[in-house]
Amino acid sequence: MDNQIEKREYDILGYKVKIKAEDMDSSISPMQVVDKIEEESLKIRENFPGLNQGQLAMLTALKLAEELLTLRAEYKENVETFQGITGNVQRFIEEVSPTTV
Repeated sequence: MDNQIEKREYDILGYKVKIKAEDMDSSISPMQVVDKIEEESLKIRENFPGLNQGQLAMLTALKLAEELLTLRAEYKENVETFQGITGNVQRFIEEVSPTTV
């Protein structure tokens, strides 16, 4: 039995990064992640062309971390809102439904 895990090497902002298939969420491919990093870094590079690769990598990481934290906060808020709405709907249904004896 071959226990070797497939690793692929990607060039991300001039850095060689090996990513194992098992390290990724199955619904998101490593190439999608690499593409997102490149997309964000290009936007930053347009505004700050004098950055070196390390600075660009750090600003890209900070931007993506900010987006992730914002999405998590929005998700939590949406879940809490949804729970409140479903609670209200459940109480309404209990009020208007005839009780069984």
